[in-house]
Amino acid sequence: MCTYKSYCWSMGTTSFRTADFNQKIERQLTLLSKFWEVHTDVVWSGNDEIQSLYYDFMKDNDFLTGDAPNKPKDAREKTSGLIDLGLIDNERRPTAAGESLRQITSNGDFRPNNLLQIPADSYIYFKQMLKTSNDVDGEIVRPFVVLVLALKQLEYLTQEEFTYLLPLITTSRKFRTIVDCIKRLRKGDITIDEIIVDTLLSMENYREARLYLLERPVSEHVICQAGINRKSRQYDSTYYPLYRAIESLDRNNAQSILDLLQACRNIRIGSLWCNHLFKTTNRVELSPVPKCFFDLCAENLEEIAFTTSPLLPLDCDIEKIIPRYDIEESDLHRKLADKYGLAPQSLSDIRTFLDDERHERFNRLIDARFPDHVLLELLSDFETRNDINIRRLVTDNADVPTIFEYIVGIVWYKVSNRKGRILDYFNLSLDADLLPKTHAAGGMEDITYRYNATPGYPEHTLLIEATLAEANAQRRMEMEPVSRHLGDFLLRDNRQEAYALFVTTFLHLNVISDFRGRKQMPYYSSDGEQCINGMKIIPLNIAELKNIIANSMTYDQLYPLFECAHQNNEPPKTWYENNIMRSLQPKKPSTGILGTLF
Repeated sequence: MCTYKSYCWSMGTTSFRTADFNQKIERQLTLLSKFWEVHTDVVWSGNDEIQSLYYDFMKDNDFLTGDAPNKPKDAREKTSGLIDLGLIDNERRPTAAGESLRQITSNGDFRPNNLLQIPADSYIYFKQMLKTSNDVDGEIVRPFVVLVLALKQLEYLTQEEFTYLLPLITTSRKFRTIVDCIKRLRKGDITIDEIIVDTLLSMENYREARLYLLERPVSEHVICQAGINRKSRQYDSTYYPLYRAIESLDRNNAQSILDLLQACRNIRIGSLWCNHLFKTTNRVELSPVPKCFFDLCAENLEEIAFTTSPLLPLDCDIEKIIPRYDIEESDLHRKLADKYGLAPQSLSDIRTFLDDERHERFNRLIDARFPDHVLLELLSDFETRNDINIRRLVTDNADVPTIFEYIVGIVWYKVSNRKGRILDYFNLSLDADLLPKTHAAGGMEDITYRYNATPGYPEHTLLIEATLAEANAQRRMEMEPVSRHLGDFLLRDNRQEAYALFVTTFLHLNVISDFRGRKQMPYYSSDGEQCINGMKIIPLNIAELKNIIANSMTYDQLYPLFECAHQNNEPPKTWYENNIMRSLQPKKPSTGILGTLF
């Protein structure tokens, strides 16, 4: 049988997956830095002993679990993705680019001090992606640059075009061919399947595999042989049930459709098959400032799209990456004015435009992905720790506690009738799609919600803390930080009215008692020179948060309810049930005539 040959580019490896992408990279860079502080003069390459030691070091630091049968191999695989991105070298030592990224995340300083106005860590990744190249059977391609150039010509890419067609671009000739095919695809002159098949059958080994498949009765063995999987022929065994499910599909039979869906899910890349067979309408496009930026330098990028970059390990300025780079701030202003009817005078104006655009996108995201019934489902999943469904509904680039903070923030934004700049209130990082991402560092309250004065409440700030910690861990982890964050906030400006809301899936009685005690307890600054007398902290179980959603309650209703509960001096043991739970009980159905009839 013929052998495997690459026909498309790929980013990363199956051993270094994109789940928790940012956090994993940051933790790896920190672990490697610490590891080499101890093992200063040893060599990585060909040294199974040192590679095994690093595997154990990762395990000791809770980066991985289990016990790999081949520790050196696992250690190599877990770090290989960072080499591709230029963040470490072949000896697994952090490069200048990797060290810059580690410093940013270590300091927790993600301020967007760059022309594109993106977070500092994202800017490092952005420059690295411009430099990163892929070798496809001897052809060199820079995938991110190819993406940018394709978007320049096509304006956008659908999810299918991005997933199945963009990776086929491995040369300048294929770039022109695939872009032309996508234009024909959108006119209905050709299908994605035809484009992929034409590309594959231009290669001799795939022509041989096709003949092998067509000349024999279909069986699991035949599919595995024709699949020419480079790891193992058996990797393709799950395609046989998929083949049978497609062959016997009855569109009018619900069970037949479910069988096909299950067959898709049983495949290692099942989500891609689900998207392909059950259709999605997602589009991939650049946001306004990057779009204008690349409009200004697209011709320069064409020169490097199919070359390697000697600058990959360096944290260099962007003008060294893009040939003849000469973009000034004023050029970007003019481009934004031409394309979007704006007339920015400074970076501050661009930030305002970007902020407005992000909030508009965030509201659309909430409408599309987080209606009330989905939020209720997610809150129930947090209660039972159904982490798989939580990540499916939100993202796999954040840990579940971070996702919990994010969802609580969305709930409270909707409760507040979407007043305020919620994206400014989040104290967590969001990716380009405005979904949460986890960093290795942390440090302050989860959400700082600022309210202007209304007839129902004064101007004030609400500090929201969200945690999934339970039982004694909750007492240890949350009692002190919640009061400290609120106390320090009030000390910074004792004229500012503020209180804290503590949201959790399980309320420990002693946590309630501690928070109630803070009503009378003084809180001092670290030097003892300043003091505030008492704090307002409202604990809230997730069950009551669900009732708030189900009852369609607004913050106008909740503020006086919380204030009344805070002023009540009932003992902690019964305070929560009588003042919070009962106030937020589900509305009872009508018992009048209409209730009886309907």
